[in-house]
Amino acid sequence: MIQVTANLDLSSWPKIDTQHMNDLLRYMWDEPLYVIFYARKEPFKGRAWREKEASFLSIILPYEEVLKNDDNLGLMLDHLYQNVDKLKWLDHQALKRKLAALLGDEGAANTPAIQA
Repeated sequence: MIQVTANLDLSSWPKIDTQHMNDLLRYMWDEPLYVIFYARKEPFKGRAWREKEASFLSIILPYEEVLKNDDNLGLMLDHLYQNVDKLKWLDHQALKRKLAALLGDEGAANTPAIQA
């Protein structure tokens, strides 16, 4: 189970759709994985950690790019794909393959499964 949340500010909040990400990713992985996207003006550091049986991955999105885009779903998927290697204790390569299949050959923006 993958659950996506976000830490946003008033400017980035309307630009990030965690519900759509949850709908796409929820059943992609059997183990509990919590992904937190940050899109704030303040600096944050991305990291990965494990607590009990759950894994956590915090991902920093490029703030100015988030504000420029109307739809950041592709950006979020791309950054998830780029950061999944930090989950060394999981079979992160298998998860990366599943994400690659979702992204498709032409990238997230052109993948019909991702277009809302």
